[in-house]
Amino acid sequence: MECGGQEFDEIMARKQKQKQKQFIDGIYNYCDRWCERCPFTERCRVYDMEREAMADEESRDPNNAAFWQALAGILARTKEMLREAAAEQGIDIDTLDLTTESARRRRVERQVRSNKLTRDSERYARRVQSWFKEHEPLLDECAESFHSRLLMELPDDDPEADAVALHDAAEVVRWYQFQITVKLQRALDQDDEEELDDVSRAADEQDRDGSAKVALIGIDRSLAAWTVLRQSLADEADTILDLLLRLARLREAVEHAFPQARAFVRPGFDAPLANDLR
Repeated sequence: MECGGQEFDEIMARKQKQKQKQFIDGIYNYCDRWCERCPFTERCRVYDMEREAMADEESRDPNNAAFWQALAGILARTKEMLREAAAEQGIDIDTLDLTTESARRRRVERQVRSNKLTRDSERYARRVQSWFKEHEPLLDECAESFHSRLLMELPDDDPEADAVALHDAAEVVRWYQFQITVKLQRALDQDDEEELDDVSRAADEQDRDGSAKVALIGIDRSLAAWTVLRQSLADEADTILDLLLRLARLREAVEHAFPQARAFVRPGFDAPLANDLR
C-alpha cells in the first residue's frame, strides 16, 4: 500500500522518535567513560555518535584526514549538545561576555586547583604512578609465575583465575587513577551562588553531587581493586596499605564535602529503566 507524502513524513517522524527514545537522556554526564565495561552503550547518545563518526577504518587512523573530519563532526555535535544543555538552564552562550566569563573561569579554576580534595586526589594519582613504575618487575614476575603454575597443572590450583584477578585489579586502579581528580574538579567547579536563580542553583547542586558520586564510585572500586592486589602481592602489603589509607581518607573527605552525593540518581545507572522505556 502506497502512502502520501504527509503520511510518509509522519511515519518517518514516529520512527525517529522511537529511535531517540532508546537513548537515556544525560547518561553520559555521570559515567566513568569506560565504554568497554558499560552495559548501556547502546542507549548512550555520545557513544552512538562516536561510533557512527568512527565507523570506518580510515576515520580511526590519526594519520588519515578522515579521522580529523570525524573528530570535527563529533566536536560540532558536542558543542550543540552543550548549547542545548545551557539553554535548558536559561543560559544563552551567544550573549556571554567572554572577557568577564574568562576572568571568572580563571578564578574558579584557581579555587578548584587549590582545594584540598584536588590536591589529595592528585597526590594519590602520583603515588599510584610511582607504585606501578617501581613494581613493574614484580608484576612481570607474577605473570611468569602464573604461566609456570599453569604448565604444572597442579590439582586444586587455578593460576588462570588468579592472573585474571590480578590483571583486572591493576586495570581498575589505573583506569580511575586520574579520573577521580577529574570528577572531583567538576564537582568543585561551582558558580557564585548569589548569581544564580533558584532553578539554576538547584541544577548546579545536582550536577556537583552527580560528579562527586562518580568520583566516589571510582574510589570505591579502586579500594576493592587495591585489596585484591594486596592479597595477591603479600610482600607489598605495607606499600598497598598506604594507598588504601590515602583513598579511605579521601573518600571520607568527599562524603563530608558532598553529603548528598551518594543519594544522587544517575540517569540509567541508578534510575529504574521502566520509566525510561515508556
